[in-house]
Amino acid sequence: MDAKRIVLSFCEMYLEEPGIIMTVFSKDTDVDESAAVELLGNLLKLAQGEPHGLIYDFNKKNIIIREITRKISSVRDERTSKLICRAFIASSLQNKLESKHFIQAGKPQAETNYFSTKEEALDWVRSKMENFRKN
Repeated sequence: MDAKRIVLSFCEMYLEEPGIIMTVFSKDTDVDESAAVELLGNLLKLAQGEPHGLIYDFNKKNIIIREITRKISSVRDERTSKLICRAFIASSLQNKLESKHFIQAGKPQAETNYFSTKEEALDWVRSKMENFRKN
């Protein structure tokens, strides 16, 4: 296993750059609680105990964002995870609506936003990480 890239049956995770982890979900992804625990454990390995930002790419078909994010959030200890911010890449109308609903209804502790492109998401996460490091 590459220390900077992890491939699971339902997603691929890698360090986009230091402190920023990209997770690209596969088509027709179904994440149960055990998969959420596996995903979170691998995200924490990539973060190496350091503060980090996450980018979730949900641009494949048939991905149920609310279920994935709910299951991942249910196993994450927000007090100790060192998650600074989270960005969703969601270009379809359905994925944008699901992302918006998760943010508004779920009220995640880490600042969370959604974007249409990887570049927009990456710019936002970079700025949040930079602000965190300054403070």
